[in-house]
Amino acid sequence: MVDQALLKEIKDKIDAGAAAADPKDTLKVYELFKQVAEENEDLKEELEDMDITIQMNITDKDAKFWLKVLSLKV
Repeated sequence: MVDQALLKEIKDKIDAGAAAADPKDTLKVYELFKQVAEENEDLKEELEDMDITIQMNITDKDAKFWLKVLSLKV
């Protein structure tokens, strides 16, 4: 089930705009995406066979995140 508190937090962050965002919010967005993917069969089927690595380089902050997605596990 999608965590409604997390969903509200992400919606509030989006409404606040990019200037108010923290790089760590990115991980929360990925967590929300993961939860939605676990509940939505179409999205789940689309992601089942994917094996991808994503690099996000945030240039205005001293932070980098690596995210590896394998078998719907983050």
